[in-house]
Amino acid sequence: MRSPSREQTSVTLRHRPLDLRLRHTFRIARGASDVRENLLVEAEVGGLVGRGEAAPILRYREDRASAARAVETMATQLADPRAFAQAAGRVAVKGQSAAEAAVDMALHDLAGLRLQAPLYEVLGIDPRPTPETSFTIGLDTPEVVIQKVKEASAYPVLKVKMGSDRDREVLTAVRDTTRQRIRVDANEGWTP
Repeated sequence: MRSPSREQTSVTLRHRPLDLRLRHTFRIARGASDVRENLLVEAEVGGLVGRGEAAPILRYREDRASAARAVETMATQLADPRAFAQAAGRVAVKGQSAAEAAVDMALHDLAGLRLQAPLYEVLGIDPRPTPETSFTIGLDTPEVVIQKVKEASAYPVLKVKMGSDRDREVLTAVRDTTRQRIRVDANEGWTP
C-alpha cells in the first residue's frame, strides 16, 4: 500500500441509472420483477473514480429517482473523501439508506484506489473467513425452480423463497436435485 499524494481532495459525486435485467423473473410473496432499477454512484478525485451501487427498495419508500436526489444532496455536503466517519454523519439523507450505502461504497472504493491496494487490505481484513452468502431463488413452479437450481450449481448455498401453495413440493424437488446447502426464506409468504 502506498501513501496518497497531497493532490486534490475535493470529491465529485455523480450518478447514472443502472438497469440489471434478470435472467428469470424474481418473484417473492409481495411481487415480482424482471429488472432491478439501481443507481451507479461514482466518487472522483484527481482522475480516480470509486464506484458504489444503490439498490433502492420500494417497500422502504426508496426508488431510483429518490436515490438520485439523495446523492445530489450528499454531493453538496461532501468535502474530504477521506473523512468517512464525518461524511457518514454529515451527508446522511433520512430515508435513503440505499443512496447512503452507495456513496459510502464509492468513497471506500476510492480510498483503495488512492492507496493502490484492495479495500480489504486498507481495512486490515483477512478475506478468507468471510461468511458465504446465499444465491436466492425466487418463487416459481417446481419445474422452473429446478431449472434455476441447476443454473446455480456453482453457488455453495441456495436460499429458496417460499410462499406458494406448492412449497412442500418445491422443497422436495430442490432437495432431490442438489446437495447444496439450502436456506428457506418465507419472509411474508407464511402466516404464523
